[in-house]
Amino acid sequence: MKKTIIILVLIIVSIGGVFWFFSYINSKIIPTQKIKSTISIKLNNDNENASLKDLKKFDYLIEHAIQVKGTLKEVKVHNNEYTVIISSKNNDVNIICKLQEDQKEKIKEFNVGNDIILKGVYKGYLIEMILLNCIII
Repeated sequence: MKKTIIILVLIIVSIGGVFWFFSYINSKIIPTQKIKSTISIKLNNDNENASLKDLKKFDYLIEHAIQVKGTLKEVKVHNNEYTVIISSKNNDVNIICKLQEDQKEKIKEFNVGNDIILKGVYKGYLIEMILLNCIII
């Protein structure tokens, strides 16, 4: 009987510890508004566009905030989540930005073709750079 109670208490404490650990990790997410940008990229600058062709050199920026200025190419809405694609004037470079929840109303003020400045956390690339938790500057 005593052994069963000790095992039951250990199981409860272990489960509580796991819940505490995951809530502690998730509480570390800092809003993009409070993060300083590591670099700023202007997509309409031909020199920078040429450097964006080789995205591997930006690997050191993964999980860092970057600021990007470009032309709004497209706004996609899926399951009430907004994804923005910004590009250079000649559309040779695109960046995909998933907006933070509190930016949904702000993006409605912009039209395709408008210049826009976004800041987000760089997550890597497939064909284009991918930013998450983006805010409109």
